[in-house]
Order: sequence, then C-alpha cells, then structure tokens
Amino acid sequence: MATYDYSDKLVIFPNDDGGVCVLTPAPECPLSLEQIIGKDVPAGKPHQVLNVSEVPADHTYFNAWTYEEN
Repeated sequence: MATYDYSDKLVIFPNDDGGVCVLTPAPECPLSLEQIIGKDVPAGKPHQVLNVSEVPADHTYFNAWTYEEN
C-alpha cells in the first residue's frame, strides 16, 4: 500500500462555534488527501488545504482564529 508524506500540509475548516478546526494528517498516512478530507471533514463543510508555512506558528490566540473562504 502506498503512503503519502503530508508533513507540510494542513486542512482547515470552520467549526460550529465560528472558529477554525485544523486537521493535521498523520505522517506517512496510507490514505490520499482527498480520502482524509472525506473521512475527517464534516459533510457540507468548506475546507482549504494549506502549507504548514501559511499557518501562524504562534498559537497563543488559536481560539480567536476565524475561517474565510477563498
């Protein structure tokens, strides 16, 4: 079975409280990114795939993050 390296990828989607969920795929996951999204992002929720470098490293205000669709 093939494995993928998602060490530089994150998936974000809005939660029901107006904040942001950050999904970090497991290293060397055997699922494709599309399969992970289908499994872990709630149906009907918009989402974005980001590079880790696009997300602030300082998580001090993590609970204040908001989600905006592109």
